[in-house]
Amino acid sequence: MGESLRAKKENGEPTVKLDNDQEERVFSLLSLEGRHIDNLIENSNLSLAQVSATLLKLELRGLVRQLSGEMYISNCDDEHN
Repeated sequence: MGESLRAKKENGEPTVKLDNDQEERVFSLLSLEGRHIDNLIENSNLSLAQVSATLLKLELRGLVRQLSGEMYISNCDDEHN
């Protein structure tokens, strides 16, 4: 994976390089606590298809994990520095 795709720490704060506005909108709603996909759709003002595709891209890059019950969680911890 390229450096731009990985979470890293800058000045003690985790930062992530994202490819587009959709990724930024969805990723900014995620935390280390699970969020349901319906919550992500509602708060991002994106369609189900857009949120699903974005989550899949982020998951493939190791930035997001899917939990049971259509819950998603940020995967940005020390392993992505």
